[in-house]
Amino acid sequence: MRTHPTIAQGLKGERLACKLTKGLATAYADSFDVLTGSEIKVEVKFSKVNIPYQNANTKRWNWSKPLGHKDKGKEYDFLLLIGEKDPRFEDQYLDESPYVFFLIPRGGIDHILTSGSTVGANVQLNTNLERAGSAASLAIKRHMARASLIEELVNGARRA
Repeated sequence: MRTHPTIAQGLKGERLACKLTKGLATAYADSFDVLTGSEIKVEVKFSKVNIPYQNANTKRWNWSKPLGHKDKGKEYDFLLLIGEKDPRFEDQYLDESPYVFFLIPRGGIDHILTSGSTVGANVQLNTNLERAGSAASLAIKRHMARASLIEELVNGARRA
């Protein structure tokens, strides 16, 4: 049986988040993806580097439906956005990990959303962080975190 590419990407992100937080993955379609030892609920979204249109110089990460289908059904304390690094901008990212991490507290989610579709809002960010200047992009960039600090940030947080 083959796994749909979107689901495979999601599972990759969830496995990585479990490793970083020392948390446990939840069941498919639960209201969050990872539960840490200190009972912090984390929703995980993973993105490859995407090309928005043919021959585009600009590349971006796209994370879909952080609030769930039709912006309903998700309950979590933190949203962990994981993006594969764009090798052209290595110097803009915080560590040697092959991924870029953004850890957003639940109260900050509304500030990072881009226009939604009929199935729910999305999050998009230019991989060239120096050129990402929209209000949503600026809000996301404030939450960039080193891979080594994800566990400390999540497990050191107080439950809301």
